[in-house]
Amino acid sequence: FDISQTDCPPEDWPKIFHPGYASAQHAELYAQLKAYAQKMGLSVWETDLQSISKRGDYNPGTRTIRINQNLQDTEKLSVLTHEFGHAVTLTRAERLQEVPRPILEFEADAVSIMLQSHFGIELTRSRKDHLVNSYRDCERLEEFDLSNILKQVNDLYFVVREDMDKEVNIPVPERAAEK
Repeated sequence: FDISQTDCPPEDWPKIFHPGYASAQHAELYAQLKAYAQKMGLSVWETDLQSISKRGDYNPGTRTIRINQNLQDTEKLSVLTHEFGHAVTLTRAERLQEVPRPILEFEADAVSIMLQSHFGIELTRSRKDHLVNSYRDCERLEEFDLSNILKQVNDLYFVVREDMDKEVNIPVPERAAEK
């Protein structure tokens, strides 16, 4: 059972499952990244995923990102950057059948982490844990080539980031120092 399917009141969920915390900075960056994703032709929805543990997903067929409405600003931002990572790495829906799931998750985590790092946002514990688990799952695959995957994701990230920086403008201390 998911905690949302029990009679545990939502205000007690954080005692069992941490949905993140409120942050004006993260909320602003989330809003700007959401607007950028929508400009790229993606739909982004906050919705009831019938689960507190399911944070979000991406459907390449409909180019839709869904974010769990029960999350707070920090987790919404982390999930949006991860699902956006799927959107930019799954440029062809066929990749879902061609590439093992752990590699797809690792790629999305890599994009998410690079984006959050670029904006000076500390990674959530759940993002770090997801990356570690995805990497461990990838290590079990014969076709896993870390350096090749990182090169491809890095190249793609810099193309996206260059365009994104024209649209997303949030005052983050680390970014202000770069200018």
